[in-house]
Amino acid sequence: MDYEVPKEFGFTEDKIFGWVMENEEFCLYVLRIILPFLEIKEVVEFNKQDSLGNDQREAKDIRLDIKVVDKDGRIFDIEMQTSPSKYLGRRLRYYQSTIDGAKVLKPGHDYSELPDTFIIFLCSFDPSEAFSKVNNRAVHFFKTIDTKDHALELKGYY
Repeated sequence: MDYEVPKEFGFTEDKIFGWVMENEEFCLYVLRIILPFLEIKEVVEFNKQDSLGNDQREAKDIRLDIKVVDKDGRIFDIEMQTSPSKYLGRRLRYYQSTIDGAKVLKPGHDYSELPDTFIIFLCSFDPSEAFSKVNNRAVHFFKTIDTKDHALELKGYY
């Protein structure tokens, strides 16, 4: 007898995704698989459905599916994306700016105090329409780079 699991009970469904990812050991495992070069040791903060607002009343708020902070102070935002959009890159950019905006630097403080931030979009669709195709890879890393001669790279983390 074949039994088909209803779509609303799949891993991509918001509540199920949150329920599975709130297991901190599993969440740490996922981060280590996706970003092995970071050698993430320990999670010190974990939030599910963390809302970040903007001081401007008309600005759009964001809700982070899973927000993790490791012992080195790095912030990881893990998002489940189920709706294809050619504006996925802009969404990522907005999330990045809102996360950065939540950390207020006081006058005289240095930009080095901003934590390294990693936004991970787990897509239930092929996100390639939102990005230029270079090759067929499951994981993409983005940098801010001079598009004219590619000689200058703006580093966002060190």
